[in-house]
Amino acid sequence: MLIEVGPARRPGIADTIYDRPLQKDDLQVDPNGGIALTIDASGIRDVKSHYRYRISFTAVEAGRIAGTIADAGGFA
Repeated sequence: MLIEVGPARRPGIADTIYDRPLQKDDLQVDPNGGIALTIDASGIRDVKSHYRYRISFTAVEAGRIAGTIADAGGFA
């Protein structure tokens, strides 16, 4: 999985803050079917800094992601 961060309001260069395969331990499923992705990644300005990032999706949102991948032929 690759995570790049760059300026949102002006042209600029993106920096990679995370680049490794997704691990099973990175994902947690809640009782309602939602899923959370939690990773530790570099800081934006200081590569010695590390931050924990957590992105949570409801079951509906996770289904939308899976549906988009399936529609693109990704689960073949």
